[in-house]
Amino acid sequence: MGEMKWTTENPTEPGWYWVKHPFFNKIIAKIYKYVSQGFDDEKGTEILFVSESGPSKQLDSNFYRNCEWAGPISEPVESDD
Repeated sequence: MGEMKWTTENPTEPGWYWVKHPFFNKIIAKIYKYVSQGFDDEKGTEILFVSESGPSKQLDSNFYRNCEWAGPISEPVESDD
């Protein structure tokens, strides 16, 4: 597997990523895609959200403005136990 490097560019695809935020140490967060139903944004608009230890937030919110990202990280393979 190749080496992951930190970048200040936000992820552009769903997946699991390392995130380094000024308010907390390095953690792993899930990025997922939401397709708007037309309530807040135009219907069909794709929005990336971050799910970590608290409520999900939009990836482009001010909360993630000064973060560094690395990933995506492969999900573990399920065992046949």
